[in-house]
Amino acid sequence: MVLTLGFGFTGYLLPWDDVSFFATKIGLDIASKMPFLGEPIANLLRGGHAIGQATLSRFFVIHVALLPLLTVGLMGLHLLFVQLHGMSEPAYFKALSAAKKTYEKFFPNFLLKDLLVWLLALNGLAALTTLYPWGLGAEADPFGAAPDGIKPEWYFLAPFQFLKIVPAKIGPIEGELFGALLMVIVCSGLIFVPFFDKGDDPSKAKIATYYGIVLLLGSIVFTIWGALS
Repeated sequence: MVLTLGFGFTGYLLPWDDVSFFATKIGLDIASKMPFLGEPIANLLRGGHAIGQATLSRFFVIHVALLPLLTVGLMGLHLLFVQLHGMSEPAYFKALSAAKKTYEKFFPNFLLKDLLVWLLALNGLAALTTLYPWGLGAEADPFGAAPDGIKPEWYFLAPFQFLKIVPAKIGPIEGELFGALLMVIVCSGLIFVPFFDKGDDPSKAKIATYYGIVLLLGSIVFTIWGALS
């Protein structure tokens, strides 16, 4: 999920139009407010204290080289773990007798089915880009004012809308910083779900499921709210 959002964030600046420029500026400004590493990381991505040619070059390299390599590596690691540990079996499948259970080989059976899904997905993506090509807006002007009603793409609308409703100050902490930290903590819970729910306790499985449902519904609600606001 983090790598996918990284693709979206770094690729958004590459058209170098007004909307993408100022949306990236807002995103990096929010990230820079994170304690300890926020400012150094934001400066590293920007190539300085302001968005410029260095930022565009760095985002391009991250988008077309670094993130694809990390994604391929992560997918390879995932497939390795599947081969070592096998697939997780649903409760109803475990309850079946050995005679009723069926398995298939990963290679070539499952791999061919997986490739078919990839082929369908890529064809769908090709159809969307052909029927609804992405247009370019006005060229970015670093010294101009941000366009009225600027908002990020749909996949960043949920955090954008959430930060909009957070008060400017929450005690001694700045509102944007508090909101960003809260989102990081809540979403980081997904990392710990496999360690928390190991399948040995049904109550833990229910808690993990409810956590995922609440997080998903919250994301949907804030995305629609942000789109309509």
